[in-house]
Amino acid sequence: MDSFSTYYVMLSYELMLEIDLCDLPEEQHCDYHWFTVDELLSSNQVHQHTKDYFR
Repeated sequence: MDSFSTYYVMLSYELMLEIDLCDLPEEQHCDYHWFTVDELLSSNQVHQHTKDYFR
């Protein structure tokens, strides 16, 4: 049996928010990155399955 050390859940949302981005929680995520769709699709930091949501 193969063993997996990481499990990913990818959810995509489009939101219109008026918040201070410095107020986002950091308990589980210490780094947020915001992309335009074009930036996301061309980024090497974004997994292919995530990009598929935006095509």
